[in-house]
Amino acid sequence: MKPIRALSIALVLAMAVVGCSKKDDEGKDKKGTSAKKGSGSDGPKVLKFTADAFYKDWTTTKGAALMQKYRGKTVEVTGKVFHVIQGGEYGEYTMFVTAGANKLIAKFKDKGKAANAKKVAKGGDVTINCSPSGMIGKNISLNGCVLK
Repeated sequence: MKPIRALSIALVLAMAVVGCSKKDDEGKDKKGTSAKKGSGSDGPKVLKFTADAFYKDWTTTKGAALMQKYRGKTVEVTGKVFHVIQGGEYGEYTMFVTAGANKLIAKFKDKGKAANAKKVAKGGDVTINCSPSGMIGKNISLNGCVLK
């Protein structure tokens, strides 16, 4: 098993064990991240960030706190497209979004249909909703993405 895949599996399993983080009455965590309220008492379901802010938050939040914050959550990330790969090994559509010197690697549910229809291209602004899944080198992997 590749080390990246093993890390991703370990992160997902750890997230399943750890509980949700507490939010204040306005749906903000201790760092002030805004979020849409979900149904029930489990707090916000969508955390909104710029690509740079998400990258900084993900890479500076450690251990159990990271798992608590992102377990079962969707992140809405706004940023600039760095590169797009259509096809790939499984017919995937992968978009690389700039986060400072690093990238967010986003894999899409619809295999790029919406992005192709909107003619998303390098340098363009995008907003995507995804599930964060771990690190690949110094880049963050996002899965199940949907173009907003």
